Amino acid sequence: MDATTVLHLTLPVSPAVVTFAAKAVGLLLALALVFGAINAVAMPAPKAARRSWIERLRAQVRLDDLPLFVFFLIFVLWAGIALVLLAGLYVLVWDVTLDTVPGRDDSGALWEFRFKLAQLAALTTVMGAVVALPITLNRVRLTREANDTARESLLNDKINVAAADLHAMRQVSEKVRRAGKVEWITRWQDDVIRRTAAIDRLERLANEEPKEAPAVARMLSVYVRELSREFPAKAVPEGADVDAPRAWAAALEPARSDMEKAAQTLGRLRDIPDVDVTRIEIDLRSANLQGFDLQHLNFEKARFEKAELQGANLGGAELQGADLGGAEFDPATNLRAALLRGAALRFVDFTAIPQIEAHVPDLFGDASVTLPGRATPDHPDWPAHWPRKELGWKDFDPQWRAWQRSIGMTPDGSKID
Repeated sequence: MDATTVLHLTLPVSPAVVTFAAKAVGLLLALALVFGAINAVAMPAPKAARRSWIERLRAQVRLDDLPLFVFFLIFVLWAGIALVLLAGLYVLVWDVTLDTVPGRDDSGALWEFRFKLAQLAALTTVMGAVVALPITLNRVRLTREANDTARESLLNDKINVAAADLHAMRQVSEKVRRAGKVEWITRWQDDVIRRTAAIDRLERLANEEPKEAPAVARMLSVYVRELSREFPAKAVPEGADVDAPRAWAAALEPARSDMEKAAQTLGRLRDIPDVDVTRIEIDLRSANLQGFDLQHLNFEKARFEKAELQGANLGGAELQGADLGGAEFDPATNLRAALLRGAALRFVDFTAIPQIEAHVPDLFGDASVTLPGRATPDHPDWPAHWPRKELGWKDFDPQWRAWQRSIGMTPDGSKID
């Protein structure tokens, strides 16, 4: 039994009509194949402002990820089926309308008439389902958009609540003695515990929604920089004892635990799966990082100009491509196993930090940097890839980027394939 016979049994129409409908569907499919081949091979992708009707239809049903040829083929199949069903329904309705209702004595004709009515009901149901398919797809699209909107709204609420808790305050009561009397006074102070919890929530949100990681990075960078204004770095003690600065730096502790927590979170954002690392901007210029534990964190391409890194533990930290211009180190700064490949140095004094020696081949600097044992660019051990004069930023940046490319890095700190 061929396809024409099956259609003829389903639709009470002549074989000629069924054959014509089958040929029409075949022709439409052939045209779809030709159109798809031309569109995929010969035709350039049209711009958004010049989209064709089929592209606009695909966008309306939110199937932009589906290849245009596949969508067009599906559309042609749907249209062909709808046309065949419509033609069959029209012929069946016309046949039932013009046919005389048989009497009860003619059982054969009566059963044939009833069969036509059953066919009419079934065909109407199928036709309704086929015609309603675009409407169903649109409802699915609207439902998905509503769910996405609700999810975005919930995410924004979570971020806003966490951001609000970054400046949480609490009331504390203290006893003071005034004029020989003991009095209780109430004052406001930063709620460090609540702020630390807010930083934890922001990190969890960045892991749940990696696209929000850049916003979290900007927020926490501002947080550390602003608190550094309120809690500036401690000055290095002066004195004749050479070991005094070393002992002082070793005893340094973070000015605030929430500041250290924010910096540590910044160092984990680039390692979040599916995050766009090119959009992660870590800006810790002039930040007070004294005594921070930043080991094994990723600060690639971060900005540390004029940051205070005394007593900080950078063991195993990833600082590839970072700008360390003006940052202050001391003998207690732990650089063991730190990754500094492609980082830039300007106006940094490493005279008392011999551990930088192992990293010099991976760094780029100019004459503004003081290296241990070779204070001037005239020294024979001066790095060959470092300019022997102090460069302005307009000259320094292009040379730094060119050197990065020469060692297999792109300016954003990633490797060249």
